[in-house]
Amino acid sequence: MKGDGGTPWHVDATGEEGSGTVLIIDAGWRGWVLGTRKISTECKEQIKPLLHETADQFEDPCVVVRDYGKGLIPAIEEFVHERNVKIIILGCHTHFIKFVGKDLLTSEYSKLRQLIRNHNIRAGLKRIVREWSRELGENIFELKTKIEIWISPDKAQPLPKGNLGLATVRAMTQSALDYLENSKNQRFPFVMPHFEFYQRCTTLHKACEFYIDHPLTDKPVLKALNRLFRVLYPVFSDSSFEQITQSLSYQFKLFTELRTALRLNPDDATKEVMPGVREPQRIAGELNDIKKALRKYKAELQRVRRRVTQDNQNAIDTILKHLKEHEKNLWGHTMKIPKSAGGGIKIVGRTNNEIENFNGGLKRDERKRSGRKVLSKDFEDLPDGVPLIKNLKKPDYVKILCGSLDNLPDAIAKIDHTERAKKYTKKTQSINTKLSPTTSLPKSDRQFIRKINIAEFIQNVAAQNVPKILAFTP
Repeated sequence: MKGDGGTPWHVDATGEEGSGTVLIIDAGWRGWVLGTRKISTECKEQIKPLLHETADQFEDPCVVVRDYGKGLIPAIEEFVHERNVKIIILGCHTHFIKFVGKDLLTSEYSKLRQLIRNHNIRAGLKRIVREWSRELGENIFELKTKIEIWISPDKAQPLPKGNLGLATVRAMTQSALDYLENSKNQRFPFVMPHFEFYQRCTTLHKACEFYIDHPLTDKPVLKALNRLFRVLYPVFSDSSFEQITQSLSYQFKLFTELRTALRLNPDDATKEVMPGVREPQRIAGELNDIKKALRKYKAELQRVRRRVTQDNQNAIDTILKHLKEHEKNLWGHTMKIPKSAGGGIKIVGRTNNEIENFNGGLKRDERKRSGRKVLSKDFEDLPDGVPLIKNLKKPDYVKILCGSLDNLPDAIAKIDHTERAKKYTKKTQSINTKLSPTTSLPKSDRQFIRKINIAEFIQNVAAQNVPKILAFTP
């Protein structure tokens, strides 16, 4: 690591429901786990000993990249002060975005979520879907095929009659319940599932209103539409929805612009700057461009602030407050390498994504091993040294450890003479039975409504972009 010109540390902790926390120090340029320790809570008193122990063993880092945990920030600041050497402290850009987003959006988003619960909208939709499922019974599977033939997502159509019409209304309702479709496995604040659910409900409400007023809708289908309309009615009758969602829309717009300025927006054409992928000079130039974009975004917020409402001013002030407090730790990723180590520059990764992915993999492995979803007990029993196993995937680390990868089996055999039990993965064969669904949105239905793109169909109906209505005969 001396030959690399120093070592940047990426420090992060992972756990399960506040227990079994594992603190890990990762060597950024090498990708090695340098230090790991079980801690009972993420506080500076328990974090600092591992920092000092790792520094004593591997020498001081040139940079420490950390998140914005209440215990980690003071622990690293005190560690740097006590080492009495020049160590740059950087904040992970992804965690900064998450930190700002939660502070910015949580209040209004919680109000929206509670409002949806107070009106029992989601529970009501699930209830009527289950009842319609029992009413249609085994015919659902045959009716899905007919819906797929009938539907045309690029234009609105009159609803069919009878059971096919009821099955279509059921699928439209399931589209509102499928509000996680566009989340891309992201969590709040990067996505707002309840806001997406509200938007789908308002669109579905408009589509119901159109079909209820349409003379070609037969009585059984009209009855189902009226029932669905009553469940969705609070999204229009309660003015609190509009007030909250307007405020939330503006706040999320500010948040998205911040992500775009930092090039951490998944919808942005410019991908995240990754160290080591291209020449360091070009990466350093891109980092400088990102820094300029953030300054421009900050100046634009200060300019716009004078022309918006008080609530929107408060949202802008929240972002400006975090930028003022943490902006100094967002930059400093370009490191000059001494001539003794080859000279030039190297780039420190601006996120802790690699160590976050490693922590996620650690949890996946534990879930496979134990078969449990909640890993609190497993992480409490996990030996301290388990994360060090990651290093055995690094050829340069193994070379130092035992000479070469070819020698690794013999080295392990000398440590552990017991043969590991073979693991068998039993793949459960899905049984295709024609039974009525017992949940409001089973996996097969979720795949079906996405396949036929019924959400776009509902939007066209809600917009009343309907050609001349003709009776439909399935």
